[in-house]
Amino acid sequence: MPWQGICLYARLQVTPVFAFTPRFEYLDDRDAFMTGTSQKPKELTFTAEAKVAGGPLARFELRRDFSDQAFFTDASGVLKKGRTTLTASAVYSFATKF
Repeated sequence: MPWQGICLYARLQVTPVFAFTPRFEYLDDRDAFMTGTSQKPKELTFTAEAKVAGGPLARFELRRDFSDQAFFTDASGVLKKGRTTLTASAVYSFATKF
């Protein structure tokens, strides 16, 4: 088999307004079929979500990607074995249900 992987997700609804979602993904790409590099990349993500009644859904996400090979580029284009990103987003729905 050229590749195989696993992912684990959980969604914890802490309050009616706030939710927390951790996620872990692992890929064994020994034949470089998926990524073009023989490697075992992984990612760990933590997402915090707040929903305002009748308003937007705000998400903040901290993600760490890492691998056993230098695969990720930094801002100067140098290959590294890992990288960390922080994302903030807002979603607004014009429908009453989605």
